Amino acid sequence: MIKCSCVQFAKKITVALFATVVVNVASAQPFVLVKDIRAGATSSFISEFTWWNNTLYFAADDGINGTELWQSNGTVAGTSLVVDIRPGAANSSLFLMSVLNNKLSFFANNGVDGFELYGSDGTMAGTALVKDIFTGASGTAASQFATLNGFKYFDAYEPVLGWEVWKTDGTTAGTSILKDIEPGTGSCNPLRFRTVDNKVFFDAAPASTGQEIYVTDGTAPGTTIINDLIPGSSGSGNGNIFPYNNKAYFSKTIPGFGAELFVSDGTSAGTFMIKDINPGAGSSQPTSYTIFNNLLFFTASDGVSVKIWRTDGTQAGTIPIATAGAQGDRTMAVALNSLFFVAANASFGAELWKSDGTVAGSAIVKDITVGTTGTAIGWMTSLNDRILFNATTPANGSEPWVSDGTEAGTYLLQDIVAGTGSSNISNITVAGNLVYALVTSPTTGQELWAASNLVTLPLKFISFSAQKCTKTQVCLNWQTADEQNVSHLEIERSVDGISYTKVGQARAKNQAVNNYTAMDNIADLQGTNKLYYRIKQLDVDDKFTYSTVELLHLSTDKIITVYPNPVSDILKITDWNLVKKLVLIDMRGRNLKEWQTGTSTINLKEFVPGMYVLKIELKDGNVMEQKIIKK
Repeated sequence: MIKCSCVQFAKKITVALFATVVVNVASAQPFVLVKDIRAGATSSFISEFTWWNNTLYFAADDGINGTELWQSNGTVAGTSLVVDIRPGAANSSLFLMSVLNNKLSFFANNGVDGFELYGSDGTMAGTALVKDIFTGASGTAASQFATLNGFKYFDAYEPVLGWEVWKTDGTTAGTSILKDIEPGTGSCNPLRFRTVDNKVFFDAAPASTGQEIYVTDGTAPGTTIINDLIPGSSGSGNGNIFPYNNKAYFSKTIPGFGAELFVSDGTSAGTFMIKDINPGAGSSQPTSYTIFNNLLFFTASDGVSVKIWRTDGTQAGTIPIATAGAQGDRTMAVALNSLFFVAANASFGAELWKSDGTVAGSAIVKDITVGTTGTAIGWMTSLNDRILFNATTPANGSEPWVSDGTEAGTYLLQDIVAGTGSSNISNITVAGNLVYALVTSPTTGQELWAASNLVTLPLKFISFSAQKCTKTQVCLNWQTADEQNVSHLEIERSVDGISYTKVGQARAKNQAVNNYTAMDNIADLQGTNKLYYRIKQLDVDDKFTYSTVELLHLSTDKIITVYPNPVSDILKITDWNLVKKLVLIDMRGRNLKEWQTGTSTINLKEFVPGMYVLKIELKDGNVMEQKIIKK
């Protein structure tokens, strides 16, 4: 039986609900404990952060129900157990969680079927076993996955078929083996799945070829080895696969060359080594990939030292820009049109650097630990107008720091565990207008913390507009900034502002500033009075964020216009006699002021410059929203 120890809360929450954890920007404590899930100093072992429907889902152990599915909106009241899949104190140990076809998808152990595939709509009643792939208590125990066109591709074990590639759309009927690459009970042992340009790349190791690079288009005939780089059963080894410019980049080990950087477009002819970075048999071991200014940056050794390299996909365009000092998770990030990374030299040791992508434009930001000792830096995360990271210093231990790329603007954000003690902040995740992280303290152990005043809104979307350009078409225009490792952008449309449907897609440009245009055919929506549009921005790890929602009125009746926009003080409203109420809302969703009766003008002098939303409630019950820029 599936049970829940908490009352479920509605998924449609507004940004305003996050105000519970808002702290003063000037405060020394931007991060606050969300909830001590496992009361006392014992950690709740949180993992699997997944942001969906304005809610953070994760696995946690409260000491009563074992490791199970939890949810949080950043408040104490909004943080609760969703479902106890394995009843009692035993763990369901859910893992490989992602969003699939507007549901959560993960593997868990209910104590009867072993580790198997589950789906959830975020409620107790809506959480269920999708398919018992390996019948019985043993379970299939998948380890990696990628998603493509509504399917999740993963490795799974079944006694008759061995370890092979499976796929699911989140339903029982839609869950099946993709292809038995190593026929019979033998295993191809697939791993390192990655979506690249409408294909999934992965490594597989059938007996005939050893471990080599494979690709699938989602069909059995379209699942093939790309290139047997080392003919025979030896195999060329493996390295993390990363998408860049619609191709897959990865490391392979070739006799005479060692482990070097390869690229593939999914064909044998289009798969080759880009450059022998560490000449001869030595290995450069490329890793830690990041996209910046339409170039791929990574760490690699040239045989002398590990350096930050960049490539445009050509041998000549593959060059080093700085000595690297990467020390752990997330040691590169993009913000303020700069690439931040960790580099080392004899004078400073390993410290925070930034670059415009050139050798001349690469320089140290700050010698955080003065002298040659260096600073341990990890979990570097972009906040758009700065970066947040974990740094370890002798005076403060391991704590959160921020940097805007200047020496003065690089400082200890918060000494969570005072003195030389360490909070060991990790798993830093930007979700909505909150920054979540795992923080360790002597009194609570490692638990979920959040900061509400670090993210600049709108995050990466500068502007977005939707307007009817012909009788049957809507023109959409939007602009983004500081794209980093973005896979693509999806256009979503709704007739009620609640349920959205994907109606288009655009490839990401990953430039400092990006302009996009698209058209939506609405010929089959004649008679509809209004449409809602939003842009979904997906990164290469299948994480995503949304733009603001644009409301488009399709008829010309009762359309209220506000002007001038941008405005200094006085905002004028046409057809004001149709208006019942006006509400000014900030970008965090907070109501700042209301005008209860219709008026032809409103005075915005008292409000600081920035972007606002004017909510216009009409006397006939319709509601409009208009973005306002206050100069």
